[in-house]
Amino acid sequence: MARWWLQNWMPDEGFIPPNYANPAARVLDTLRTGEVVLDIALQQLFVGNGVLAGGLPLGAWPGALSPGLQFEVQGSLLSTAPTVAINLLADALVPAGKQIYVNYMLVTVNGGTAWTTGYNVTIQDDAGSPVVAITLATAQLVGNAVLQLGSTGVTAGAPVLAGTGLTAAKGLWIVGSSASIVAGSPLIAVVGGYIK
Repeated sequence: MARWWLQNWMPDEGFIPPNYANPAARVLDTLRTGEVVLDIALQQLFVGNGVLAGGLPLGAWPGALSPGLQFEVQGSLLSTAPTVAINLLADALVPAGKQIYVNYMLVTVNGGTAWTTGYNVTIQDDAGSPVVAITLATAQLVGNAVLQLGSTGVTAGAPVLAGTGLTAAKGLWIVGSSASIVAGSPLIAVVGGYIK
């Protein structure tokens, strides 16, 4: 499951704070009046009216995002299905010829169980030969761990270090390297960046 919010969706309105849609329950968290959220599960835009679960539908999936748009995405990877890639940002939201640039990440092990060691979790695109932005060694995914860029066991690839970006018109995913990963509390990843 992935849920996400967008910054600078409305012109001249500044940054939109992280109020999330809840795809599983199909209801919105409280949104301040005028805040806009795109629910990736419902594929619908909502504008907040200040009431819990009271978002007002704006319309259908808007297609590709405007180049230069900043984003923050959140998703949860489970050790019970580590090779089932979780889509954080859909391909359809990246315009043709444009790329995702990742500039920050925060990963939390949401519980006390460590992940099976000896493997990796990657944040990458879904090209035929995926371009990897960030690699996390499962040895560092101990119970209740909190990792970011620069943490031990977190390796930033060229898309981050050299600013080369991911594959054009491709989205963002998180996935484990092996089905041999059999233990670990849910991994929650928050990734931010921009499209240009």
